[in-house]
Amino acid sequence: MPSQLLRPFAVPLMLALALSLAGCSRITGPREWTATAELAAGGTFVVDVRDTSGRIDDAEVDPAGVSAPAGVGNPAGQPNVLLVPWTGGACDRRTDIAIAAHGAGLAISIATTVAPGVCDAIGVEHTLRITSGQPLPAGAVTVTTVPATGG
Repeated sequence: MPSQLLRPFAVPLMLALALSLAGCSRITGPREWTATAELAAGGTFVVDVRDTSGRIDDAEVDPAGVSAPAGVGNPAGQPNVLLVPWTGGACDRRTDIAIAAHGAGLAISIATTVAPGVCDAIGVEHTLRITSGQPLPAGAVTVTTVPATGG
């Protein structure tokens, strides 16, 4: 008889348990983000960010209110946030950023494709802001910039 009294509560209890456990999980594994960045002379180009480390929760390109730092660094008091600057050009057509695990740190590769033809030699500063559920120490990050290719 006691089990018959509890039976009407079983489904709502299981549903509440499933929802509470779902709120505790993190998405891990490879993720991708696509954004646009502004060109010096107006217009935009595509920036694709691919994370295969499974450590990154969010990636933003040229976030508002954040200026390009002198080097890779963590904003004061934000060990889970990493700012990665790179210099683009006036003729950028696409930038691909790959983030991979590298021991306890990260390896970030930045490759840009530029429009064919002659281009003004204007450097354009950009910033990638990545956020994680765990600390991202700037000293454990290596950044490689691949020479621009025509496309």
